[in-house]
Amino acid sequence: MILVDEATLERLRVKYEALVELRQEREESEARGVLSLEGESKVWRRQRMRRVAREFPGSLRELEAFDVSELRGRLDRLNDRIASGGGPNSDGTPDWIEVIVGFHSLLRCILGVKSEVRSEKGLTPSRWVRVLETLCAESGSLTKGDLIWLRQVDVSTINRYLDPPGRHLLNAIWEELSCQFGVSVGELKSIVFEGD
Repeated sequence: MILVDEATLERLRVKYEALVELRQEREESEARGVLSLEGESKVWRRQRMRRVAREFPGSLRELEAFDVSELRGRLDRLNDRIASGGGPNSDGTPDWIEVIVGFHSLLRCILGVKSEVRSEKGLTPSRWVRVLETLCAESGSLTKGDLIWLRQVDVSTINRYLDPPGRHLLNAIWEELSCQFGVSVGELKSIVFEGD
Protein backbone atom coordinates (compact mmCIF):
# COMPACT_ATOMS: atom_id res chain seq x y z
CA MET A 1 0.00 0.00 0.00
CA ILE A 2 1.32 3.40 -0.96
CA LEU A 3 0.54 5.93 1.73
CA VAL A 4 1.04 9.57 0.77
CA ASP A 5 0.02 11.35 3.94
CA GLU A 6 1.22 14.63 5.44
CA ALA A 7 4.08 12.94 7.33
CA THR A 8 5.26 11.23 4.14
CA LEU A 9 5.19 14.49 2.20
CA GLU A 10 7.10 16.31 4.94
CA ARG A 11 9.68 13.53 4.96
CA LEU A 12 9.94 13.77 1.16
CA ARG A 13 10.49 17.52 1.47
CA VAL A 14 13.58 16.85 3.62
CA LYS A 15 14.87 14.51 0.91
CA TYR A 16 14.46 17.09 -1.86
CA GLU A 17 15.99 19.84 0.27
CA ALA A 18 19.03 17.59 0.75
CA LEU A 19 19.20 16.71 -2.97
CA VAL A 20 18.97 20.38 -3.96
CA GLU A 21 21.78 21.24 -1.56
CA LEU A 22 23.98 18.35 -2.73
CA ARG A 23 23.40 19.08 -6.41
CA GLN A 24 23.96 22.82 -5.99
CA GLU A 25 27.25 22.20 -4.20
CA ARG A 26 28.32 19.84 -6.98
CA GLU A 27 27.41 22.28 -9.75
CA GLU A 28 29.18 25.15 -7.97
CA SER A 29 32.32 23.01 -7.51
CA GLU A 30 32.26 21.93 -11.14
CA ALA A 31 31.84 25.56 -12.24
CA ARG A 32 35.04 26.35 -10.32
CA GLY A 33 36.79 23.46 -12.09
CA VAL A 34 36.75 21.18 -9.03
CA LEU A 35 35.64 17.79 -10.30
CA SER A 36 36.57 15.70 -7.27
CA LEU A 37 36.46 16.54 -3.58
CA GLU A 38 39.18 15.50 -1.18
CA GLY A 39 39.69 15.18 2.55
CA GLU A 40 36.98 16.29 4.97
CA SER A 41 34.79 17.74 2.22
CA LYS A 42 34.66 14.38 0.47
CA VAL A 43 33.92 12.50 3.69
CA TRP A 44 31.19 14.96 4.71
CA ARG A 45 29.51 14.80 1.29
CA ARG A 46 29.56 10.98 1.28
CA GLN A 47 28.01 10.89 4.77
CA ARG A 48 25.18 13.18 3.66
CA MET A 49 24.61 11.14 0.51
CA ARG A 50 24.54 7.90 2.53
CA ARG A 51 22.01 9.40 4.93
CA VAL A 52 19.68 10.35 2.07
CA ALA A 53 20.16 6.96 0.37
CA ARG A 54 19.48 5.06 3.60
CA GLU A 55 16.19 6.84 4.24
CA PHE A 56 15.21 7.05 0.55
CA PRO A 57 16.85 4.11 -1.25
CA GLY A 58 17.34 4.80 -4.93
CA SER A 59 17.22 8.58 -4.51
CA LEU A 60 20.80 9.18 -5.58
CA ARG A 61 19.76 8.34 -9.13
CA GLU A 62 17.69 11.54 -9.09
CA LEU A 63 20.77 13.43 -7.95
CA GLU A 64 22.48 12.26 -11.13
CA ALA A 65 19.45 12.55 -13.44
CA PHE A 66 18.41 16.12 -12.58
CA ASP A 67 20.22 19.42 -12.37
CA VAL A 68 19.65 21.80 -9.47
CA SER A 69 16.90 23.76 -11.22
CA GLU A 70 14.91 20.56 -11.90
CA LEU A 71 15.35 19.42 -8.30
CA ARG A 72 14.25 22.85 -7.05
CA GLY A 73 11.23 22.58 -9.32
CA ARG A 74 10.34 19.26 -7.72
CA LEU A 75 10.76 20.76 -4.28
CA ASP A 76 8.51 23.67 -5.27
CA ARG A 77 5.80 21.32 -6.61
CA LEU A 78 6.08 19.23 -3.46
CA ASN A 79 5.71 22.35 -1.30
CA ASP A 80 2.63 23.33 -3.35
CA ARG A 81 1.16 19.88 -2.78
CA ILE A 82 1.78 20.14 0.96
CA ALA A 83 0.25 23.63 1.07
CA SER A 84 -2.86 22.42 -0.78
CA GLY A 85 -3.50 19.64 1.72
CA GLY A 86 -1.53 16.86 0.04
CA GLY A 87 -4.35 15.05 -1.75
CA PRO A 88 -3.87 12.93 -4.88
CA ASN A 89 -4.32 14.20 -8.43
CA SER A 90 -7.94 15.09 -9.14
CA ASP A 91 -8.06 12.71 -12.12
CA GLY A 92 -6.69 9.78 -10.09
CA THR A 93 -3.57 9.30 -12.24
CA PRO A 94 -0.28 8.84 -10.42
CA ASP A 95 2.20 11.68 -10.45
CA TRP A 96 5.90 11.55 -9.66
CA ILE A 97 5.20 12.04 -5.93
CA GLU A 98 3.06 8.90 -5.60
CA VAL A 99 5.43 6.88 -7.76
CA ILE A 100 8.58 7.98 -5.94
CA VAL A 101 6.96 7.42 -2.53
CA GLY A 102 5.98 3.92 -3.63
CA PHE A 103 9.43 3.22 -5.04
CA HIS A 104 11.24 4.35 -1.88
CA SER A 105 8.76 2.52 0.35
CA LEU A 106 8.99 -0.82 -1.43
CA LEU A 107 12.75 -0.68 -1.76
CA ARG A 108 13.18 0.38 1.89
CA CYS A 109 10.96 -2.53 3.02
CA ILE A 110 12.73 -5.13 0.91
CA LEU A 111 16.18 -3.90 1.89
CA GLY A 112 15.07 -4.08 5.53
CA VAL A 113 13.91 -7.66 5.05
CA LYS A 114 17.13 -8.57 3.21
CA SER A 115 19.19 -7.05 6.01
CA GLU A 116 17.32 -9.11 8.56
CA VAL A 117 17.50 -12.44 6.70
CA ARG A 118 20.91 -11.86 5.13
CA SER A 119 21.48 -14.52 2.46
CA GLU A 120 18.29 -16.54 2.94
CA LYS A 121 16.46 -16.88 -0.36
CA GLY A 122 13.27 -18.52 0.81
CA LEU A 123 11.41 -18.00 4.06
CA THR A 124 8.86 -20.31 5.59
CA PRO A 125 5.64 -18.68 6.80
CA SER A 126 6.75 -19.07 10.42
CA ARG A 127 10.18 -17.54 9.68
CA TRP A 128 8.45 -14.63 7.91
CA VAL A 129 6.30 -14.00 11.01
CA ARG A 130 9.45 -13.79 13.15
CA VAL A 131 11.19 -11.49 10.66
CA LEU A 132 8.10 -9.27 10.48
CA GLU A 133 7.93 -9.05 14.28
CA THR A 134 11.58 -7.97 14.39
CA LEU A 135 11.12 -5.39 11.62
CA CYS A 136 8.06 -3.91 13.29
CA ALA A 137 9.77 -3.78 16.69
CA GLU A 138 12.82 -2.04 15.22
CA SER A 139 10.90 0.18 12.81
CA GLY A 140 12.98 3.34 13.22
CA SER A 141 13.58 3.85 9.50
CA LEU A 142 10.23 2.48 8.31
CA THR A 143 7.22 4.69 7.66
CA LYS A 144 3.61 4.01 8.55
CA GLY A 145 3.00 3.02 4.92
CA ASP A 146 6.01 0.68 4.99
CA LEU A 147 4.67 -1.09 8.06
CA ILE A 148 1.19 -1.41 6.54
CA TRP A 149 2.67 -3.03 3.42
CA LEU A 150 4.89 -5.38 5.41
CA ARG A 151 1.95 -6.53 7.54
CA GLN A 152 -0.19 -7.19 4.44
CA VAL A 153 2.35 -8.89 2.18
CA ASP A 154 2.50 -12.68 2.06
CA VAL A 155 5.62 -14.80 2.35
CA SER A 156 5.54 -15.87 -1.31
CA THR A 157 5.82 -12.24 -2.40
CA ILE A 158 8.68 -11.68 0.04
CA ASN A 159 10.42 -14.77 -1.33
CA ARG A 160 10.14 -13.39 -4.89
CA TYR A 161 11.92 -10.26 -3.70
CA LEU A 162 14.59 -12.24 -1.87
CA ASP A 163 15.41 -14.07 -5.11
CA PRO A 164 14.08 -11.87 -7.93
CA PRO A 165 14.16 -13.00 -11.57
CA GLY A 166 17.60 -12.36 -13.01
CA ARG A 167 18.63 -11.11 -9.57
CA HIS A 168 17.32 -7.66 -10.50
CA LEU A 169 15.59 -6.31 -7.41
CA LEU A 170 14.87 -2.91 -8.94
CA ASN A 171 13.10 -4.52 -11.90
CA ALA A 172 10.90 -6.43 -9.44
CA ILE A 173 10.12 -3.19 -7.58
CA TRP A 174 9.12 -1.43 -10.82
CA GLU A 175 6.92 -4.40 -11.80
CA GLU A 176 5.16 -4.28 -8.43
CA LEU A 177 4.56 -0.54 -8.80
CA SER A 178 3.25 -1.12 -12.31
CA CYS A 179 0.68 -3.54 -10.91
CA GLN A 180 -0.28 -1.19 -8.08
CA PHE A 181 -0.71 1.86 -10.31
CA GLY A 182 -2.04 0.06 -13.38
CA VAL A 183 0.55 1.81 -15.53
CA SER A 184 3.43 0.28 -17.50
CA VAL A 185 6.95 0.26 -16.07
CA GLY A 186 8.07 2.52 -18.92
CA GLU A 187 5.34 5.04 -18.11
CA LEU A 188 6.25 4.99 -14.41
CA LYS A 189 9.93 5.59 -15.14
CA SER A 190 8.95 8.39 -17.50
CA ILE A 191 6.83 9.99 -14.76
CA VAL A 192 9.75 9.84 -12.31
CA PHE A 193 12.72 10.64 -14.53
CA GLU A 194 11.28 12.76 -17.33
CA GLY A 195 8.83 14.92 -15.43
CA ASP A 196 5.18 15.07 -14.54
